[in-house]
Formats: sequence, structure tokens, C-alpha cells
Amino acid sequence: PSEGGGPCDIALSPDGKLVAAANYGGGSVIVYRLREDGALGERAGFFQHTRFTDVFPGRQKAPHAHGVTWSPDGRLLL
Repeated sequence: PSEGGGPCDIALSPDGKLVAAANYGGGSVIVYRLREDGALGERAGFFQHTRFTDVFPGRQKAPHAHGVTWSPDGRLLL
């Protein structure tokens, strides 16, 4: 359950304890803890983007999360 529209990318944290998903259509990112058996555990975070750039007027009316990736040390989600 990505809790947003159009999930388009997922990323496993370097330590294998968290998984994040980007929702392109919903403009959000969700993070879940993983159980030892690899199943999704509790929700660890949810980020709803509210700002967007309208460089080309009329083209974009909402934010779109295109992807997620973890920093090599696993401290940051980008």
C-alpha cells in the first residue's frame, strides 16, 4: 500500500530495514519498516509534497515524485 496515486519507484535502504516508494501521481513518498521475514511492517514515514514548479504554464498542476534513493550511509532518503 503506497498510500498515493501512481507508485513508480521503490528503494531498499542499505541496511535492508526500510523500503521507500515514490508516488508520481500523488506527489508523495512513503517509508515502511521491513520485518525480519521481509514483509512490510509499520509505516515509518510519509511525506506529501505540496510545492511544484510551473515552468511551462498549464503543464503541471501538482507535484510529482519521480523516484526515491537512499544515500550510501542510509541516513538520507532522496
